[in-house]
Amino acid sequence: GVCLMTEASSSTTSITSSSVPPSPSSSVRSRPTDSPNYNKHISAPIESATMVDKFIMDMVDLLACDNLIVREWVREILGNDLSPALYHIMFRHLENTLMKCFGPDNNDPICGPRYTLFVEQAISVLKQVLDRLSEKTDNLFTVDFSTLINQCALYLNKLGTNQLSIKIKIKMCQLVEVLMSKKDSVTLRQEFRLRNKLLEIIVEWTSDFSLVSLFV
Repeated sequence: GVCLMTEASSSTTSITSSSVPPSPSSSVRSRPTDSPNYNKHISAPIESATMVDKFIMDMVDLLACDNLIVREWVREILGNDLSPALYHIMFRHLENTLMKCFGPDNNDPICGPRYTLFVEQAISVLKQVLDRLSEKTDNLFTVDFSTLINQCALYLNKLGTNQLSIKIKIKMCQLVEVLMSKKDSVTLRQEFRLRNKLLEIIVEWTSDFSLVSLFV
């Protein structure tokens, strides 16, 4: 009888100990969210996005570097090889850099050799991006061309009529022509206002009078 009672008590103890759930403190200690590997996996996408943004920002800055070969390669990469999924990042950095070419009111361009070089490179990149829209199913609705086009046109309008400025203005006219031919595949905010502004500026380039003076 003593043996049976001892075996029963030992079996009861084992069953009871096995059925007791673990304490909250032990479960908290075992959570994967507190492990270094878990936090590393969470921060990895954020770090990757930051690195991509920094890479494109550096590439945009190199559009106006002193080395001709670097400028040409960077322009080709941004215009022909960059993934369309990254266009919104490139456009943002292009707009931020072009804003440095203007005064505090963002309407008075500050013309200089480095700024002029960057505007010329930006125009070439935008035209290459549009030229990649070869199929009717392609579109660039995720980015807005109007801000960059307006900034480039305003800058060139104050650049003068020397040989370099005429060459860049011809490139700008070619960009506008391609843009208008593919306007159904791109986003243009305030399209009619942009059209009127471009018409006014281009008429000034190709004639000896200003449309503004006709209505004053």
